[in-house]
Amino acid sequence: MSGIGKTTLAEVVFQVIQNKFQESSFIENIKDISKDHNSDLCKLQQKILDDVLKEESIPVRSVKHGQTLLRTKLHDMNVLIVLDDVNHADQFMYLVGGCEWFGPGTRIIVTTTNKDLLNAHKVNEIFMCEELNGEDALSLFCHSAFGDGHPTRGYEKLSDDIVKYTGGLPIALTVYGSLLCGKEEKYWNEILKKVQKYPHKEVLGRLEVGYDRLDTDQKLTFMYIACFVKGRDIDLVKDILTDVGLYPECGIPDLLNKFLLTINFDDCVWMHDLLQQMCWEILRKESQQCNGKQIAIKYLKEVLDILSSQPEESRTIEIINLESHKVKVDDCIDDSSCFSKMRKLKFLRISNIHFPQGLSYLSNDLRILEWYGCSLKSLPSMFEPKHIFQLEMRAGQLETLWEKSFDLPNLRSIDLSFSRDLTKIPDLSSTPKLVKLSLKGCTKLKELHGSVLSHKRLEFVNLSGCTHLQNLGKSKMEMEALVTLILSGCSNLEYVPEFGDNMKCLEHLYVDGTNIKNLPESTGELYNLRKLDASETSIQAIPLSIHYLTKLRLLRAHRCELSSQGRGFLFSKMNVISGIRELDLSYCKLSVVPDCIGLLHRLVYLDLSGNNLVFLPANISLLSNLRMLCLNNCKRLQSLPKLSIVTKDSLNYGLQMRFNYIVSEKKVDVSKFHVASNYISPMVSCLNCPKVAENESGSHLAERILNSYLQVSLSLSQLCSVESPFAPICLLF
Repeated sequence: MSGIGKTTLAEVVFQVIQNKFQESSFIENIKDISKDHNSDLCKLQQKILDDVLKEESIPVRSVKHGQTLLRTKLHDMNVLIVLDDVNHADQFMYLVGGCEWFGPGTRIIVTTTNKDLLNAHKVNEIFMCEELNGEDALSLFCHSAFGDGHPTRGYEKLSDDIVKYTGGLPIALTVYGSLLCGKEEKYWNEILKKVQKYPHKEVLGRLEVGYDRLDTDQKLTFMYIACFVKGRDIDLVKDILTDVGLYPECGIPDLLNKFLLTINFDDCVWMHDLLQQMCWEILRKESQQCNGKQIAIKYLKEVLDILSSQPEESRTIEIINLESHKVKVDDCIDDSSCFSKMRKLKFLRISNIHFPQGLSYLSNDLRILEWYGCSLKSLPSMFEPKHIFQLEMRAGQLETLWEKSFDLPNLRSIDLSFSRDLTKIPDLSSTPKLVKLSLKGCTKLKELHGSVLSHKRLEFVNLSGCTHLQNLGKSKMEMEALVTLILSGCSNLEYVPEFGDNMKCLEHLYVDGTNIKNLPESTGELYNLRKLDASETSIQAIPLSIHYLTKLRLLRAHRCELSSQGRGFLFSKMNVISGIRELDLSYCKLSVVPDCIGLLHRLVYLDLSGNNLVFLPANISLLSNLRMLCLNNCKRLQSLPKLSIVTKDSLNYGLQMRFNYIVSEKKVDVSKFHVASNYISPMVSCLNCPKVAENESGSHLAERILNSYLQVSLSLSQLCSVESPFAPICLLF
């Protein structure tokens, strides 16, 4: 990436180490000189010879002659050569050919924005220049703006805002620092607003160097990513770009090797914000040169003007990217045909623009549609987006998407979250690649279409907060790819269908806040299930089949009225799921804790709060990995467990750790009482446990209490540490 500081770093290295070599040469700003510019390449060869041979240098007559001279005159010399901003293979070939050209100990340093060149010439080591982090970026900016490494008083926030805008790019930091040096606060504020729309030409000029070297396909690939699909999954981006006629299998690697793109840890395509802004600026300039014809628009005024006037120039628009968080007012467009000229529209993101007359047309060429706060009751009747990949229409007034059925072979995700008027969704059997369906907060949705529970590719389904949802449309699920099913807060849902034989991928099942009375017996066949949350349901027993879930790591049954009569999974088979890490049985009206709980040797978090417990089983002390035990509001509890000190296989690398006990006698608002626990320092929390506070204030406890783990708005007079001959215990009165 241009402007990242490659040349500056090379110059510093050159100055530091050049005296360790017989001779040295620094060739800067090589850029686009190639064999097609023989005279320029000859000049570069001549400079190397002059720098190294001094008065013994020989005039270069041609590129071939210069190549011969370098190979024969320097082959026994120990030299340092820096080639700055190399961009063509022939620059390597004619300037530093191969290792045999130079003597032992020679070092060749090359800066480039093209990683392919380095790979092709099999360089020994590649160092990637990165953007400066926050502290270093601020220091560099302040040296340009204030003359030292810190902002002048009163300019701290403005400096932080500028540094954040530059994204740590050194060229931008120094340019804007110099621009703002000695200027008043009003000027700073105005510049900060201006550069958001019109970047400084010197910064743009440096960034455009890399863009100008791209071919047509690479430029289009870069443009689509910069203007819309940045931040999306790499596989999705490749599929979309292929669908619009580009060649991403080579185009994206080319852009990666030219450092114009990156792939982050989530496998999403990314680029520097200033590169993205550069692309928009290039498109703006091209539009001015083409009589106002535009490919992409993003500003609210532009969008409203185009939709209101429908100029001929709108026929070329492929992208409308109106960022939702920047739209704070509702605007109306009364013409239902306002999109009719945009036949090429491929990507549309708008928000809070209302169409009182509805819409008669949307481009069938759309690949992505994102519309926050859509005022339509349904999409246009003639809208058949057979190319669409993503459909996101959150918090709108949709009652349904479309009435008729048609094939959507590319559709990957549907997100209609918080569409509070949505009453039904269409048949999804014609969406063979759909992997994500989110209907969160669709409070009028009463049932699902039967095609959902038999979909073979869906991986994620979120129906949380669908408070009127009464059934899921089928008596049995057959979703072999499903990984996550979220039914949280579906308060009218009384029945979860049985799981099909092939549902082996399901890992996360959330049925908390529903009105179900039983978990499906086939839950035990979900062999890969890792998280199960059945909190605040009418479940009275966890089915025995759960013991087959050997990969289960989290089980929550908060506020379920579980039986304490020795029946069900908890009192017979729980020891089988020995790999569980988090267990929440709070407010379950338990009078005893299952004896087998001590066998859950990997348990890290255990919540037994709000139960009718009098004693805890002695074998709870065997939980050697336990980091948090919650016993809040156990008002009948007589005493605290004597927990073991963790000495091995711990998160603290074998160091001894003692449990910290937090105990209160009088009522404390637990929701406002924050215990700082990161699972490294073990903690037992016994808030509102009067009998424990009374009985344990002078008891034998092997653990120390660390008051620093309390974060609560209580006066010092309410906090009392009572010493005993053995160990302190912290009490709140």
